[in-house]
Amino acid sequence: MTNVLERAIDCSDADDAAEMIRNALGIESDDVANYVFPKTWPTDREQRARIIGEWLRTEARFLVGRRSFRNDASPIPSAVGH
Repeated sequence: MTNVLERAIDCSDADDAAEMIRNALGIESDDVANYVFPKTWPTDREQRARIIGEWLRTEARFLVGRRSFRNDASPIPSAVGH
C-alpha cells in the first residue's frame, strides 16, 4: 500500500491519483473523492498528501456510517403518538 500512496502523492493528476488508490482499496464510488479533492490539484507534494489523507479519513467515516445504517435492525421510533 505504501507504494500506491507514494505513487498517488507523486501523481500530477488528481483523477489518476484517486483511481490508483480506489483500485488498490476496492473503493467503488468516487463520490467522496470528488467531494474532498479540490478542483485544481496542487503542485506541492505535501498538500497532495494532506488531501489524500483527508479523503481516506472521510471515506472511512462514510463507509462506517453506511455499514452501521444497514446493520441497524432496530426500527426508527415514531414521533407520532408520543
